[in-house]
Amino acid sequence: MAKILFTWEIGRGRGHIAPYINLISGLEKQGQSIYFAARELDSASRLFASTQVTWIQPPQAVSHKASRKNRFSYVEILQGLGYERVEELSS
Repeated sequence: MAKILFTWEIGRGRGHIAPYINLISGLEKQGQSIYFAARELDSASRLFASTQVTWIQPPQAVSHKASRKNRFSYVEILQGLGYERVEELSS
């Protein structure tokens, strides 16, 4: 049995992770253990209520204030969410 980790650290809506429901259900039927690190655990866990997913809170920058600067790459999006501060996220 494998342990599989899914992550979604930037979205607040459920539309980005909803497509994983069928995949995760299939993996669970094969006996795999599924872990999911998601920014909004409350709404994500309700969406996946029919699964046995173990939820994990990803690191979140506490002192960060998101800027309204346009972000064009994935790295820039993560930086805009506070992921540029290693000292805050390393714990």
